[in-house]
Amino acid sequence: TGKALQADRMSREYAIIYKAKQRKQIKFQGVQHYADRNIKLRDFFSTGATLPTAARISSLKSLKQEILRRESDISDALAADLGKSAFESYMTEIGIAVTEINYAIKHLPRWVKPRRRRTPITLFPGRSRILYEPPGVALIM
Repeated sequence: TGKALQADRMSREYAIIYKAKQRKQIKFQGVQHYADRNIKLRDFFSTGATLPTAARISSLKSLKQEILRRESDISDALAADLGKSAFESYMTEIGIAVTEINYAIKHLPRWVKPRRRRTPITLFPGRSRILYEPPGVALIM
Protein backbone atom coordinates (compact mmCIF):
# COMPACT_ATOMS: atom_id res chain seq x y z
CA THR A 1 0.00 0.00 0.00
CA GLY A 2 2.92 2.37 0.62
CA LYS A 3 4.13 2.09 -2.98
CA ALA A 4 0.59 2.58 -4.27
CA LEU A 5 0.19 5.76 -2.21
CA GLN A 6 3.56 7.03 -3.41
CA ALA A 7 2.65 6.30 -7.05
CA ASP A 8 -0.70 8.06 -6.63
CA ARG A 9 1.00 11.08 -5.09
CA MET A 10 3.55 11.23 -7.90
CA SER A 11 0.82 11.06 -10.55
CA ARG A 12 -1.04 13.92 -8.83
CA GLU A 13 2.16 15.98 -8.68
CA TYR A 14 2.79 15.33 -12.36
CA ALA A 15 -0.77 16.43 -13.20
CA ILE A 16 -0.28 19.63 -11.21
CA ILE A 17 3.04 20.39 -12.95
CA TYR A 18 1.52 19.65 -16.36
CA LYS A 19 -1.45 21.90 -15.65
CA ALA A 20 0.86 24.68 -14.47
CA LYS A 21 2.84 24.46 -17.73
CA GLN A 22 -0.36 24.73 -19.76
CA ARG A 23 -1.43 27.79 -17.81
CA LYS A 24 -0.48 31.22 -19.09
CA GLN A 25 2.73 32.33 -17.46
CA ILE A 26 2.93 35.88 -16.13
CA LYS A 27 5.81 37.72 -17.74
CA PHE A 28 8.01 40.00 -15.65
CA GLN A 29 7.30 43.48 -16.92
CA GLY A 30 10.28 45.26 -15.43
CA VAL A 31 10.63 47.81 -12.66
CA GLN A 32 9.68 50.76 -14.87
CA HIS A 33 6.30 49.17 -15.66
CA TYR A 34 5.47 48.96 -11.94
CA ALA A 35 6.72 52.49 -11.30
CA ASP A 36 4.49 53.83 -14.09
CA ARG A 37 1.55 51.83 -12.78
CA ASN A 38 2.13 53.19 -9.27
CA ILE A 39 2.12 56.77 -10.58
CA LYS A 40 -1.19 56.16 -12.41
CA LEU A 41 -2.73 54.65 -9.27
CA ARG A 42 -1.57 57.57 -7.11
CA ASP A 43 -3.01 60.04 -9.63
CA PHE A 44 -6.34 58.19 -9.57
CA PHE A 45 -6.32 58.14 -5.76
CA SER A 46 -5.64 61.89 -5.60
CA THR A 47 -8.82 62.57 -7.63
CA GLY A 48 -10.87 61.49 -4.59
CA ALA A 49 -12.76 58.78 -6.50
CA THR A 50 -11.99 56.26 -3.74
CA LEU A 51 -13.46 58.37 -0.93
CA PRO A 52 -17.18 57.52 -1.23
CA THR A 53 -18.27 54.41 0.63
CA ALA A 54 -20.10 53.14 -2.45
CA ALA A 55 -16.86 53.25 -4.47
CA ARG A 56 -15.01 51.28 -1.80
CA ILE A 57 -17.75 48.67 -1.59
CA SER A 58 -17.80 48.40 -5.39
CA SER A 59 -14.03 47.81 -5.40
CA LEU A 60 -14.35 45.12 -2.73
CA LYS A 61 -17.13 43.38 -4.66
CA SER A 62 -15.10 43.38 -7.88
CA LEU A 63 -12.09 41.98 -5.97
CA LYS A 64 -14.30 39.22 -4.56
CA GLN A 65 -15.68 38.39 -8.01
CA GLU A 66 -12.18 38.22 -9.45
CA ILE A 67 -10.98 35.90 -6.69
CA LEU A 68 -13.96 33.61 -7.22
CA ARG A 69 -13.54 33.73 -11.01
CA ARG A 70 -9.88 32.72 -10.73
CA GLU A 71 -10.38 30.25 -7.90
CA SER A 72 -9.09 27.29 -9.94
CA ASP A 73 -6.00 29.25 -11.07
CA ILE A 74 -5.25 30.27 -7.49
CA SER A 75 -5.77 26.69 -6.32
CA ASP A 76 -3.47 25.34 -9.06
CA ALA A 77 -0.79 27.87 -8.17
CA LEU A 78 -0.98 26.95 -4.48
CA ALA A 79 -0.77 23.28 -5.40
CA ALA A 80 2.28 23.85 -7.59
CA ASP A 81 4.08 26.16 -5.16
CA LEU A 82 3.07 24.81 -1.75
CA GLY A 83 1.60 21.38 -2.49
CA LYS A 84 -1.84 22.34 -1.17
CA SER A 85 -4.90 20.38 -2.24
CA ALA A 86 -7.91 22.20 -3.68
CA PHE A 87 -9.77 21.80 -0.38
CA GLU A 88 -6.83 23.07 1.64
CA SER A 89 -6.36 26.01 -0.76
CA TYR A 90 -9.96 27.04 -0.31
CA MET A 91 -9.98 26.59 3.47
CA THR A 92 -6.68 28.37 4.16
CA GLU A 93 -6.45 31.02 1.43
CA ILE A 94 -9.41 31.59 -0.87
CA GLY A 95 -12.24 31.06 1.61
CA ILE A 96 -10.60 33.25 4.23
CA ALA A 97 -10.04 36.08 1.73
CA VAL A 98 -13.65 35.92 0.52
CA THR A 99 -14.95 35.83 4.11
CA GLU A 100 -12.83 38.86 5.05
CA ILE A 101 -14.08 40.76 1.99
CA ASN A 102 -17.70 39.94 2.92
CA TYR A 103 -17.03 41.16 6.47
CA ALA A 104 -15.50 44.40 5.18
CA ILE A 105 -18.43 44.99 2.82
CA LYS A 106 -20.89 44.49 5.65
CA HIS A 107 -19.10 46.71 8.18
CA LEU A 108 -17.57 49.40 5.96
CA PRO A 109 -20.43 51.92 6.33
CA ARG A 110 -20.06 51.77 10.12
CA TRP A 111 -16.25 51.98 9.95
CA VAL A 112 -16.26 55.15 7.83
CA LYS A 113 -18.98 56.92 9.79
CA PRO A 114 -17.58 60.11 11.35
CA ARG A 115 -17.03 59.84 15.11
CA ARG A 116 -17.67 62.80 17.41
CA ARG A 117 -14.97 63.76 19.90
CA ARG A 118 -14.89 66.24 22.71
CA THR A 119 -13.69 69.64 21.65
CA PRO A 120 -11.17 71.42 23.90
CA ILE A 121 -12.60 74.44 25.66
CA THR A 122 -10.03 76.63 23.92
CA LEU A 123 -11.72 75.85 20.60
CA PHE A 124 -15.24 76.68 21.78
CA PRO A 125 -17.75 76.93 19.98
CA GLY A 126 -16.18 74.50 17.49
CA ARG A 127 -16.98 70.83 17.05
CA SER A 128 -14.62 67.92 16.69
CA ARG A 129 -14.98 64.69 14.80
CA ILE A 130 -12.79 62.04 13.23
CA LEU A 131 -13.22 61.40 9.52
CA TYR A 132 -11.92 58.06 8.24
CA GLU A 133 -10.35 58.01 4.78
CA PRO A 134 -8.52 55.36 2.74
CA PRO A 135 -4.78 55.43 3.47
CA GLY A 136 -3.57 55.45 -0.13
CA VAL A 137 -2.00 53.16 -2.72
CA ALA A 138 -0.32 49.85 -1.93
CA LEU A 139 1.67 47.62 -4.29
CA ILE A 140 0.90 43.95 -3.76
CA MET A 141 3.06 41.46 -5.63
